[in-house]
Amino acid sequence: MQYARIRIRIVITTWVIGKKLRNGLKYSRVTILPDTLCIHLKRFRHDFAFSSKISSKVTFPLVDLDMAPWLHKDSASKVSLYDLSGVICHHGSAGGGHYTAYALNPIDEDWYEFDDSTVTKVDPGTVMSAEAYVLFYRKNGTSNEAYREKMQSLLALNQESPSLIKFYVSRQWINKFETFAEPGPIDNSDFLCHHGGVLPSKTSFVLDLCVALPQQVWEHLHSTFGGGPACTRLYECANCRAELDALTRQKKFELEEFKTLHQEFQVSVLKGIPSKEE
Repeated sequence: MQYARIRIRIVITTWVIGKKLRNGLKYSRVTILPDTLCIHLKRFRHDFAFSSKISSKVTFPLVDLDMAPWLHKDSASKVSLYDLSGVICHHGSAGGGHYTAYALNPIDEDWYEFDDSTVTKVDPGTVMSAEAYVLFYRKNGTSNEAYREKMQSLLALNQESPSLIKFYVSRQWINKFETFAEPGPIDNSDFLCHHGGVLPSKTSFVLDLCVALPQQVWEHLHSTFGGGPACTRLYECANCRAELDALTRQKKFELEEFKTLHQEFQVSVLKGIPSKEE
């Protein structure tokens, strides 16, 4: 699972305009929204040698947290709604305390409290009234369900009339497609080099890194998300192999040169040490 933190900064400052002081507003906008949004609330204040806990009430929504107001106008993110999936709470003071957590079960859609080894089912109201320390939100993935259903129907059709051509797609990207609201363009760079062949370092286990898909499924995914490159045959890249072999020879040569120079240095040092008789 991939997480990302977004820091939204708003600073009120003073500008000198026409020899006069004017209040200004400087802020940061978000260009890409993560699939999992982690909101870390400032619950502790540290002033020199004194620390204290901030127990102010913070309200937060269970569903439809809208990040659209914080998006940059050129943002590539199309989905800006988030649903709460987890909460971490701190009980105690700045000097010490205890942590508990609430998490949403995606199977039965119920909330559960985790307190050490004790797990208790709770109602959503209990979660909303918690003194949250860290909030975890997941993008609302309903917009991607239609693409997943289309893929499953194409796979079913392929069982009746198998495709003669197979396209290899990154297993990592397929996992994003099945779980993320916005998986992004297809990215096969985790097993393919920029020449289009398999990276020599990954040839022995390349089948663990990719999934073979029928042509109809590839065309559906590529027309929807783009990316690539397209791969219908797995072969070790000759160019990358030559570069890797050259690099290996260079490393071996440098190591041997270092050993030789080190030995010569040790001999010169020993020759410079006077004997006990001297």
